[in-house]
Amino acid sequence: MEQAEFDDHWPRVAHDLLVSSGSVLTVSASPDPSNHDFDGEWWDVTLTLDGEPIGGFGTYFPSKAEDFIAFLADYLQQHLSQKVWGGWPMCPDHPNHPLEPDTEDGLAVWRCPAGRRIDQIGHLSQSGS
Repeated sequence: MEQAEFDDHWPRVAHDLLVSSGSVLTVSASPDPSNHDFDGEWWDVTLTLDGEPIGGFGTYFPSKAEDFIAFLADYLQQHLSQKVWGGWPMCPDHPNHPLEPDTEDGLAVWRCPAGRRIDQIGHLSQSGS
């Protein structure tokens, strides 16, 4: 994944966090050229939520854009679980659990754990679908 691709795609996850929780997420990342592996580049990532730094992480991102988006959404759901109480985005079918990121037909999507695809990541509306 190139820096420009990263910069183009992470806002889709931030959009869905904003419409589902009201929280503003900023993600900054850069590849670490000294840390390569056969599967790709290591990225150093820092996170800001509602203007406050909340830490960061390092990881190898998937190289395909839609796989990257689903991976990032999954990671951020876990990382932000203490900041966004109850989870995000919540399932419109079952408001007792959040949706799960997945890929389907080459697209990053939100799916109800019971199986139904709700929407493409980055396209949630205020109503959650």
